Amino acid sequence: MPIVLRMVAEIAMTVDLPIIGVGGVSSAEDVIKYVMAGASLVGVCTHGHMKGLGAYTSLIENISKVLDANGWSSLDEVRGLTLKRIAERAANGKTAVVEPQVPLVNHGDCILCKKCEQVCVYDAIVIEDKVQISADRCYGCGLCVSICPTDAMSQSYY
Repeated sequence: MPIVLRMVAEIAMTVDLPIIGVGGVSSAEDVIKYVMAGASLVGVCTHGHMKGLGAYTSLIENISKVLDANGWSSLDEVRGLTLKRIAERAANGKTAVVEPQVPLVNHGDCILCKKCEQVCVYDAIVIEDKVQISADRCYGCGLCVSICPTDAMSQSYY
């Protein structure tokens, strides 16, 4: 979901068209994250397959509860909020991370388990004698960092 959220935000920053956010939605909070990133609509599929048809009703009901708990009256009020915050931060000289942040590897802590290589859908990681990350292929999603059992990988966000 983090990768698609980033893609939704990137698209919303460049075009003025309706955007449907899809992927990884399993809660009302996930729906709101997509809307904040600029999605006009949010598609939910697998959650219902996994939890049953009642999951859709529950998710929809919980959207109102989450909005109310945060003092928002509607999804329109939060639509694009992340984009506005990015613009505000830029105006104040604070940069938002919009470029891929290639993970750093502490080779001394790496046990060459190859989990990072297995989960990298961008084929950016190759392990021979040590972990090698191709900056040209890395999208900066951080999945490899989160899967590392020894915390040998990290990402810097300025």
